[in-house]
Amino acid sequence: MAFALRGQPGRNPVELAVTLMLGSYPHNTVVDWLAQHVPPVSPDKALAVGIGLLVWAGVFAAETIGVWLRARWGSLLVIVETAAFLPVEAWNIARHPRPLEFVTTPINLAILGYLLHAYRKEQREDRR
Repeated sequence: MAFALRGQPGRNPVELAVTLMLGSYPHNTVVDWLAQHVPPVSPDKALAVGIGLLVWAGVFAAETIGVWLRARWGSLLVIVETAAFLPVEAWNIARHPRPLEFVTTPINLAILGYLLHAYRKEQREDRR
């Protein structure tokens, strides 16, 4: 989608997404509202988003393969990716606190703690 937007400078991304994915449905008020309120995306931003999505998909694919193979690097990749979002969450809480972030941040910390505990436990079992 992001690469399709690159070739359509000045087009509204919601309108383009509906046209490409769903076809045009003239009576969808949610899509109409989004099309009026989402700003157009420049070709350079669309390319950056597309490249970012490809990298993110590659990381998820590597994680999946690593966990499936029960490789240590797969577990470490999951831990690093989970931890990578915490600074962003802290920044959001510091700048524009929202109630949802006060719920999701402790959940993410708990998940990270569990992942670290499971990784350390696996390392201890491998040493025996």
